[in-house]
Amino acid sequence: MTTINPWLRRAAAAMITALAGGCASYTGDGLIAGKSTSADVEALMGRPTEQAAGPDGASIWFYPRGPEGRHTYAVTLGADRVVRAVEQRLTYENVAKLVPGATTAKETRLILGPPAFVSATGRLPGVWWEYPMVQLTRLKALWIRITDDGIVRDVIYKDDPLYDAGGPHP
Repeated sequence: MTTINPWLRRAAAAMITALAGGCASYTGDGLIAGKSTSADVEALMGRPTEQAAGPDGASIWFYPRGPEGRHTYAVTLGADRVVRAVEQRLTYENVAKLVPGATTAKETRLILGPPAFVSATGRLPGVWWEYPMVQLTRLKALWIRITDDGIVRDVIYKDDPLYDAGGPHP
């Protein structure tokens, strides 16, 4: 009898899952506001990475996409579970909505979706939320420092340092 290495079995299962996930729509093209339902969203885009409660009984489903999550699509569903909107949340316009000293962590998450990375701030209080982004054809990085009281304290938006010093650009 032949036994398969457990590590190889897990790797094969991960590859199959990744390939199956590749069949999902990247942007939600095909969803129609006012017509498509939550079942249509899941069939087209897969399960959301995160769900959040929105205003008026709405639900917002977040789909970070691309290498390092440089795009995050949000599907807003009404209380009736019908699509209200599909939009890319990692945009300069949404970054401009963040006001240090006023915007909360919860508001930030509703505006941008889940961060790609969360890390300690070192000597400063709080944590850094990192969002890799794309602005036109440039790779960007957004860092947001959130203190223990749940308030945004710093917003840093600049060229991604991994690509800034003459490195590869798309």
